[in-house]
Amino acid sequence: MPRCSLKWPHFLVPALVLCSVMYAEARVSALAFSDDELPEIKLREPWIDRARSRALPGGLAVRTDLSAEDTNRLVETVRQTRSGLDEFLGAPPPRGLERPYLLLFAKADELELTMRSECVVPQFRSHGPARIFANDSGQWLMISNEGSDAVSLHRDLRAAAAEQYLVARFGTRLPPWLHEGLVAYVATLHQSGSQLVVGEPPSDFVACLRALDAAGDWLPPSQLAALDRDEWPGDREPDSLQMQAQAWAVLHFLLHGPPGLGSDRIQGLITDSLGGGVQLFELEASPDSVRGAATAYAAHLRGLKVGPVTRLRELGERLRLALGQAEAHGLRITEVSALRSLLTPAIPGSVELRLKPTRSTRSPRALRALELAEPPLSVLLEESDAGRVRIGWQALPPTHETQARWVPVLDW
Repeated sequence: MPRCSLKWPHFLVPALVLCSVMYAEARVSALAFSDDELPEIKLREPWIDRARSRALPGGLAVRTDLSAEDTNRLVETVRQTRSGLDEFLGAPPPRGLERPYLLLFAKADELELTMRSECVVPQFRSHGPARIFANDSGQWLMISNEGSDAVSLHRDLRAAAAEQYLVARFGTRLPPWLHEGLVAYVATLHQSGSQLVVGEPPSDFVACLRALDAAGDWLPPSQLAALDRDEWPGDREPDSLQMQAQAWAVLHFLLHGPPGLGSDRIQGLITDSLGGGVQLFELEASPDSVRGAATAYAAHLRGLKVGPVTRLRELGERLRLALGQAEAHGLRITEVSALRSLLTPAIPGSVELRLKPTRSTRSPRALRALELAEPPLSVLLEESDAGRVRIGWQALPPTHETQARWVPVLDW
């Protein structure tokens, strides 16, 4: 792997400096105690010492301090995103298409330290906890697994992986609206077993587009298409979500609305865009066609609803967070009625809830060491047209950083 992650002697310098500062601060603090009262000083082992290197099939390489389960889940999301784009574009990717080096972090602050101290980053794109950038060592995807929203992490990672793929394949040749629309579109896809679920609007886009429509602030597609890269807001600007939602909405209209191109026609849309042939409704159209297209587009936006798979997974994430808070306060949910009372608004009656014992990989002796007599219950959410979500639980051993606790894991 390139310099950014494997020049360990140079990379260790900032970590060692940080540890030296922490040690000096600890010595100063220790002066306030007598010899008999000196506290035990435990420093966190640097990320570079915990992280493991792995070469993966398909040309991906990863360095991670996450568990094998979490690492495999994130890497699989990157793989699914790339294979989905290969399928959408309808042709084998160019030979030698650059793949990102993956750096996976359990702690967000260690991602920040790595980015500032080791990687030469002239500019980067941030998709929540996922960062994508390129330097003279190659293209990089850095992900922090820390955070409370599993659905957003999944979506942000897909967006970052799509961003890297499109830059590696097309550079800056795609018009901004199509580049941003594709990134947002691919980020909202779901894998359900062997099936790829396409076109389901996420709740934040639906809410954003409804607010823009109510205020009369959404941009006509031709005006959106006329914006160049310098006019497009950065990912941290306040109106970034509005622009992402509108770019996604135009692409969604073209693929799933009255134009009815279908997601299998993305290749043709990209080919036309590269050749300057895409006319977004108003360009070179008759007045009647302009009015008809604008009316159809507005109706499409107003008719958008959160899809069943997206809705169930977002519901599962809300319930996961509520269960985590209950567990942190020592509350064990053992009845479905109590489970339903955790959320407001209420869980729809169409969603079936079941409780069953978690199959813990830890021995009874290990559970007793964690002061846990038995694992909590797993939760299954099922809906006929949306599939299934499982909320499992994962035990963390006690360390100097955290007490023994159960961390909920979302699975779909």
